[in-house]
Order: sequence, then structure tokens, then C-alpha cells
Amino acid sequence: RFEEKLKVLKELCSNSNDDDMKQQDLTKKCDVLQKDIYGVFVTPEVENDDVIFEEMMEKLNPVLIEQLIDNIANPLWIQEICIFLSRIAQYHTARFAEYGNKYYDKFFQLIGYGSNIIIHACSKTCLVIASMVQFLNSPTCEAMTSSLINATGLMENSSKSSESIKKYWDYQTIIYKCLLASVLGNVPLTKNEYC
Repeated sequence: RFEEKLKVLKELCSNSNDDDMKQQDLTKKCDVLQKDIYGVFVTPEVENDDVIFEEMMEKLNPVLIEQLIDNIANPLWIQEICIFLSRIAQYHTARFAEYGNKYYDKFFQLIGYGSNIIIHACSKTCLVIASMVQFLNSPTCEAMTSSLINATGLMENSSKSSESIKKYWDYQTIIYKCLLASVLGNVPLTKNEYC
């Protein structure tokens, strides 16, 4: 069932016709992503490992990451992808940790150079990932934290205009919020048997 839905999504994503068709395709893409594909991710079969979450994510990730890269001019579609990923991160808090850093890299590029809608959607999704995802191993934690730290260098504070300086610090603030949320979500704040 997942393979069929993913095939439909890929076909819709590859269509590049006139504006009317693009709008129809956007509605269809949203339906396939939010109803059909998300519907598979929240089935009991996935929770019980009859259907493997990781296998589905490995097939879906390249499609969504490509869409994030190619659609900076389509804020509504970016927003839908963000909503989908936020829902997945909240539902599969431990399982999503393996993929968070891949999305951080793309989201912070979009936050740096996208429209206001894209900035808002991507920054909120990063905060959801940072605050909801639970790290079960150190390498995953290190990969996600490194992605956030590397993102601080994606936008340079080279301009002297007040608007550019504000955007630069707004961008940096989002990263720092994510780092703080990630620490608060994963580091024990009181002494326990492990630390």
C-alpha cells in the first residue's frame, strides 16, 4: 500500500505543466502526503513493526528532500511537507531521530533564503523536531547537533542594512532555540543513575 501511494506522489511531483495543472497537482500532492502516506505511518502495523518505519522513511526521504530543494518558489507545498514531518516527528519521537539532521540541513537553507511563509513553516518544524525527537544513541545525537551548529554558518552577516542584520539574528535565534529545545528534551536536568 505504501509503495503505491509513494509512486503516485512521485508522479505528481514530476509533473510540470501549466499553472492550472500545477494548482490541481498541489491539491492532489497534499492529499496523497497528508492522508494516504501519513495514514500508513500511523497504522498499528507500523507500531508493531509488521511494516518497517525505517524502510518507508528511506524511500520517502529522497523524494521530500528533493521537493524541499526544488520548490522554494512554492511556499504552500513546502508548508505541507513541514506539517507532514512535524506530525511524523510527534508520532514517532524516537524513530525519527535518525532522519532529523538530513532535514535540518535543508530547512536552514530555506529559512535563510525563503519567503516569510517558508521561514515560518521551516523554523516551526525544526523546533518540533528539536523538542520532540528523543535520542536513543550518541551518534544520532551528535549528527543532529552538528547539523544545527553547522547551520549557524549558512547565512553570513555581511550587509550593514538593519533589515539584513535583523534577518541574520532572527535566523541565528531559531538555531539557538532548536539547540536549547534539543538539550531540554534529551539531557536529564536532575541527577539520575546514568549521570
